[in-house]
Amino acid sequence: MDLLRRNKERFCCENLEIVAGSAPESLTLLPAPTHVFIGGSDGKLMEILQTVMQQNKNVRIVITCVTLETLAEVQKALTQIGEDWRKKDRIEIIQVAVTKARAVGRYHLFRAQDPVFMITVG
Repeated sequence: MDLLRRNKERFCCENLEIVAGSAPESLTLLPAPTHVFIGGSDGKLMEILQTVMQQNKNVRIVITCVTLETLAEVQKALTQIGEDWRKKDRIEIIQVAVTKARAVGRYHLFRAQDPVFMITVG
């Protein structure tokens, strides 16, 4: 929480409200969201999606995942939440892959980092 507060101040994010708690339970303490970022769900992705979509049917959601299991969980959740959310133009999936160079003697080798999937809904 302390890092969040420091970053809020550092990046002048006056519209960022920090709430201690876990989703989806803590979401009821906040106004209906216009945008939501989910970087981890602790196995509660479906409940989180249902909660934010009930609060605002036009919410824009970004979900990141680095494991095959989480990607499968996202796919399953999006299949179950209803036809309006599954329309082709409402869901976008992007995979980002980064490689870093590191010195090995007088050469530089590229070392692949873990790929990240970014799923945008809405």
